[in-house]
Amino acid sequence: MLKRSITQHCSSTVRLTAASFVLAGLLVSCGEEPTEPGTSPDSSAPVEKDAVSAAETALSAAGETVMSANKETVADAETRECIVYSPEDRSDGICYVYTERVYCDGKPEPETERVVLFRAPASAVHFTIPDGVTEIGSSVFKDHAELESVVIPDSVTVIGGSAFQNCAGLESVVIPDSVTVIGGSAFQNCAGLESVAIPNSVNLISGGAFQNLPNLKTVTIPVHASIGGGAFESCTALESVTLTRGGKNVAPPLEDAYIASGAFFNCLRLSLFEFPEGIRRISPGVFSQCDELRSIKFPDGLTKIEKNGFRFLRGLESVVIPNSVELISDNAFQGLPQLKYVTIPVHASIGARAFEDCPKLESVTLTEGGTTAPAREDVSIGEGAFASCRKLKRIVFPEGIRSIEAGAFNGCTSLKEIEIPESMTEIAAEAFQGSPCADSVRGQMESRAAASPEER
Repeated sequence: MLKRSITQHCSSTVRLTAASFVLAGLLVSCGEEPTEPGTSPDSSAPVEKDAVSAAETALSAAGETVMSANKETVADAETRECIVYSPEDRSDGICYVYTERVYCDGKPEPETERVVLFRAPASAVHFTIPDGVTEIGSSVFKDHAELESVVIPDSVTVIGGSAFQNCAGLESVVIPDSVTVIGGSAFQNCAGLESVAIPNSVNLISGGAFQNLPNLKTVTIPVHASIGGGAFESCTALESVTLTRGGKNVAPPLEDAYIASGAFFNCLRLSLFEFPEGIRRISPGVFSQCDELRSIKFPDGLTKIEKNGFRFLRGLESVVIPNSVELISDNAFQGLPQLKYVTIPVHASIGARAFEDCPKLESVTLTEGGTTAPAREDVSIGEGAFASCRKLKRIVFPEGIRSIEAGAFNGCTSLKEIEIPESMTEIAAEAFQGSPCADSVRGQMESRAAASPEER
């Protein structure tokens, strides 16, 4: 662990290769001037003064220039570094320490020690992050073109934003099951990565984290992880997304777990996706331009399909919507030229043009049971909801539907069989315009209106 003697860390610097990096530190109080070696805000917590001196001595003996102990100490820049941190090195005033006690904001011995790596040698090819580091700071390895592999210890919990951005030669990285957060653009433009396994400890994959990895083919994601906007955008070779459950250090899902807009935008080869359990919110455009996507399975517990959510997916053939969904919003599945089968819960309202212009749609199955949403009194089918679904032949409306708006089945030229429930109170005059069943529907509604209350 990093609480070992600084002497041990820095004295070994002279023996390490260009691919290695050693850290050392001082006891400091955040936001204040560095404490002199050998003192501390609490006299009961001695500082390893000898260790600091030994670090300087080791570097001096090797022929390197040594600066003040509370400043950066740099060994041969071409082969190795040893850095001594102070609050002056970072505007956020975080303590970077390797002593027995940490003083931050005047609070002794915090429950967890935050140790952030924020610099590494640009010439490193195979890099091992020191054990005990808890965070890989922002942009630490950004633009390190020589980097091919990195070993991350299981002390790390956070991979910072842009940490490995533009590392085009990076071919291997193992994310340990201690990590909970992968920061924005963390591995963006790492063209050498072909597979990524995200451990079950992770509950947040931030926006752009793995964006534009042209050779990435397979990804493993924990079922409970939230996925930020553009997280896997333009991974044009991505074929498979595997969802994992169980294992060690499983993180709880975020309270409002989500998949954000464009998370898988332009993943041209992705053909099948099952949304993770626990996801409560799926933003529009998650799969925009994923033209090979054939099937989507939504998670049980989802309550709403967002507006424009999955429109214009050219390859999508089937959709199963869970019984927890209460609303399929406007244009949600509009313009899907290959869609053939849809499963919808009986109690879900369907928004305007939700399935408009799905010319191959043959079957709409209405389901009940399972984890259902509560019954509602305002269930409706919106304007143009199934307009121009020319192959749709039959639909049985569930009890509970109250209204069908104008043009809902306009141009459904194969729709010949339809059953109207007792709960139906309003059907717009042009709801079935251009459909063979228009006269039958009108007759059913007129007969019901003319019947006495006893006959109904």
